[in-house]
Amino acid sequence: MKPGYLLAGVDPGKKFGVAFAYENNIITYGGTLSETFAPFYGIEAIEVVQYLVDKINVPTFATRYALVEGAAYAAHYGQDLLSQVRFGFAYGLYLKNFKINFIPPHSARKSAFGSAKITGKDLWLRMNANAADAVGILLSVTTADNYSPWLKPKKRGAQNE
Repeated sequence: MKPGYLLAGVDPGKKFGVAFAYENNIITYGGTLSETFAPFYGIEAIEVVQYLVDKINVPTFATRYALVEGAAYAAHYGQDLLSQVRFGFAYGLYLKNFKINFIPPHSARKSAFGSAKITGKDLWLRMNANAADAVGILLSVTTADNYSPWLKPKKRGAQNE
């Protein structure tokens, strides 16, 4: 990974995982949002992710990119609450100067592991399942160029936007 970059992968939900990569380190967190914030989990997600960014103590000049797991298109239940939580994590990272993008769960896994059927918890058995999935999302930041437009090289002759 290029020096001076801070990358984040987020598996949002009431049970969440967040992974950060900076220089040669990967730092993972897995947790559960508190019942005291129900039904305002999105607000707690903002506070949690900002706390985690501050906790890893990375220089403020680091270029910051985050990939947040988007909606599973086949899921039918709990999507309203999950969208609030997803927004909370994304907005919290945005407030910490991250450039944000979203990736569907299957696309993240296929990009990171070569198959949408493999999850992070299948590979890292001793890690919190959500934190392991966040590592998969984090890995897809570096491999899924069609989901990471900020990592794509510019086309020859392209105008600056």
